[in-house]
Amino acid sequence: MKELLGFLESKSNLLPGLKFGLPKIPTAKKRASQIPLDLFADSFNSVGDNDLKDLVASLSGLSLVERVVFFEGAFSAAICQDMTRPLEYSRAAELASIAPGHIAGLGLGAGHALSRLGSPADLSPAVADQYLGWLAMDAHGMHEGYFNWYNSVYELAVPEGLCEVSREAFDQGLGRAIWFIASSDWRSIEGLVSRFPISRR
Repeated sequence: MKELLGFLESKSNLLPGLKFGLPKIPTAKKRASQIPLDLFADSFNSVGDNDLKDLVASLSGLSLVERVVFFEGAFSAAICQDMTRPLEYSRAAELASIAPGHIAGLGLGAGHALSRLGSPADLSPAVADQYLGWLAMDAHGMHEGYFNWYNSVYELAVPEGLCEVSREAFDQGLGRAIWFIASSDWRSIEGLVSRFPISRR
């Protein structure tokens, strides 16, 4: 875990002042809830032992939104692979070098990997407040909210040991998950969000 945080911090230092911008969906009719979440699972599974250059080259037919989702899943898989080999972040580093335009996926993938592996997400405030650290905690909240919704949304559970900044980012990601699990229905979203104390909204 310590090595992963150092890796995130080193990549964040290359991105001073960079702000996270949401991709624009091409047509007004398409809603964010329609983005295929199965693409995340497909991209996670596609990393395996495949050549990452070939994998990235095969994405030319995907829309921008689809590529964003794809890299979120791909980085998650690469980091999960690397976390089973301590001190060797070769797969994630290789993917980051091949697709520098999707560096946000590195932070998001780290958050999903923390959830999948059940690792403690004890980011320091200094790391959590950086671009990729914040995205990691956002994705951690999104993953917990979507795949572990009963504990996170109904039981209002929060991982132990999170600093204040990490908790804020976690809750932002949890809100993202609520959008999906409520199928973007504002009444359902309002009902779920109202369960939370005001300090977490």
